[in-house]
Amino acid sequence: MEVLNVTCDWRIREARAADAGTLRELMERTFRATYGHLAEAEDMELHVAEAFAEDVQLREICDTQMKTLLMESGDELIGFAQVRTGTTAECVRGERPVELWRIYLEKTWQGRGAARLLMAEAKAVARAWDGKTMWLGVWELNPRAMRFYRKCGFKVCGEHTFRFGREDQVDLVMTCEL
Repeated sequence: MEVLNVTCDWRIREARAADAGTLRELMERTFRATYGHLAEAEDMELHVAEAFAEDVQLREICDTQMKTLLMESGDELIGFAQVRTGTTAECVRGERPVELWRIYLEKTWQGRGAARLLMAEAKAVARAWDGKTMWLGVWELNPRAMRFYRKCGFKVCGEHTFRFGREDQVDLVMTCEL
């Protein structure tokens, strides 16, 4: 077996207003790569238009209750995470909850440790906001993501509804102590 010597030059930084268009493209690309084969085309188009539009990303980047983290390798944007306060699923019982709203990484970078680094930064943001609990929603039909979250210390505490296009889906709600 050949051993590859891989040097990682990942950087994580906070998104700026000028990043809204590039972030929109990454969000759409990674979301379609993750769920495109499982979704009805019309529902996918509705969701992408509503959730990932450039003006939506600009609002989210400027939102004081949300922090968008961008992961780069060289000049390439390879992943992102969004952490926010102000919303909590009913089943979350932990103290001072902060939500991991989104976390995605380009498929070519998965399995290299980049996602764990991005998660660690997201948790650091939550701690900086004096969060004691981090929570997230994950589609019940996404076992790969659930395995990753479990490795990061999350446990299922309940479920909630996630609107995707024209349909409601079940998301499992997971929490971890910070």
